This record gives sequence, structure tokens and C-alpha cells, in this order.
Amino acid sequence: ILNWGHYAMDPCRFCGSFDLVHNDARGDTVCGNCGELLEDRTMVTEATFITNSKGAKALAGETVDFTTGLFQGPSSHEVALTRGLSKIGHLADRLQLPAQIQEAGRRMYQLAVQLNFNAGLQQRYVTAACLYVVCRRNRSPQMLIDFSDVLQTPVKTIGRVYMKLMRRLVGGDAAHQQLGNTAVEVPLVDPSIFIERFARRLTLGGMQRKVQNTAMRLIQFMHRDWICIGRRPNGLCGAALLIASFYHGFRCSPKEIAEVVRMSEGTLLTR
Repeated sequence: ILNWGHYAMDPCRFCGSFDLVHNDARGDTVCGNCGELLEDRTMVTEATFITNSKGAKALAGETVDFTTGLFQGPSSHEVALTRGLSKIGHLADRLQLPAQIQEAGRRMYQLAVQLNFNAGLQQRYVTAACLYVVCRRNRSPQMLIDFSDVLQTPVKTIGRVYMKLMRRLVGGDAAHQQLGNTAVEVPLVDPSIFIERFARRLTLGGMQRKVQNTAMRLIQFMHRDWICIGRRPNGLCGAALLIASFYHGFRCSPKEIAEVVRMSEGTLLTR
């Protein structure tokens, strides 16, 4: 077998996992833990057949002409788009995002590639930024730190790529004004969308709904008094849940709530 992308037993270079998934039909190797594409377009001399949408058998892969040295394959733009869409699916599955969010994330990535935003940036950061934009637009309770946990990357790294994408989408990048009047609108984060997610992780028993509703009302009061401006939503949610739990007779410690909302106890008490 002539195999230039051999099935090495080396671990994933991104997360170190040995859970590698090989697909002979597509000729790629994907990490089953982090979802990164490790090998692509593997060359073999064996013929593999697949069943197309009409039920007919077809030869999988592409042909390399060794007499002329020409490789008749897709362009680099198409390869980048295909790899990115695959990473979108793996990342969305790890975050357990619904199909609607995944499909919107793929469209957002296609728009980013169309704007040449992926040039010079790591693909996994671009896909994470695209998915986070879609989560923001659909009011899905995901934070950048969730993407950071999956990719094993500092939040600031993903945040920088996200901010660059935002400037490109809203027309704030002076060097790229392709969107014109069709700039994508991304709403501000509403802390109330995270209340239910955090409340479920606290031991509130049958009073969870009451504590949750009280925390929602506190967030509304914060909006009215402009307290939410310039502050992270997880800290505001933690403060609202702490006050709401005390109000309903639950003695949740600030440390317990701080661990749930992923923020330090001192910052939570300041809020």
C-alpha cells in the first residue's frame, strides 16, 4: 500500500489523545477527543467503493496521474472550506449544540471564508469564533470559556479572533468593507440567558424555579440601573443567584456559586 498519510500511532498533536478515528473512504484521520483533523487526503493504492445518493456504486477518492505529476483535486479555497465545516461539526457536537446552531455556524464560516477572514489564522479558532457569533445571535447560553475548554486554548486567544471577526462582520475593519449595508448584527450579551444554566448546577431542590425567577428579576433591575454595562454576564448571574438563594432561605456559599459561574469568589462578592 502506498500511503503518504500513514496511520501512525502517535497521539493527537493538539490534545495528546490516542483516540484517533480513521476513515478510509474520505482518506482522513480525526481525533475522537478534540475533533481536530490530523491527516487529510491519505494516498493509497487500494480501490474503495462507496454508495452514492442514487444507490449506485462509485469509486471513492481521486486519481493521481504519476506520468504528468498533476494532482487533479479541489482548490485550496475548497479544501479550507471543507476542513472548516468538518471542524464546525466536531466542535458543535462537543458543546452539544442543536442542529439549528450547527447549520447557522456552517453558514457563518462560509461567510468568513468568503471574506478571506481565515487567512493567517488557525482554523480551529476561526470555527470557534463563528460558532460563538451564532450562539450570540440565537441567545444560546454558551460562553467563550466553554469553547476554551473544548479547544484547550486560553480564552484570550479565542477572544482576539472573535473580536477581529466582529469588526469584519459589522464593517468596523477599514481594510475590508465588502459587506456594505448587509453587515451582520450581533446583539449584546443578556446575562439572563445564563441564569437557568447556572441554577441547574446548584443544589436548590424544588425551589430552583423560584430562585431562578428571582435572579431573573434582579438581572432586570441591573439592566434598569445600567449595572450590566461593562461587566461579564457570568459575574452578574452569580451575584443575582447568590442574592436570590439567600432571599429564599438557601445558604449557598459564594465559593460554590463562584465555581459554577467560573469566576473568582472575590469578584463575585464585589458584584
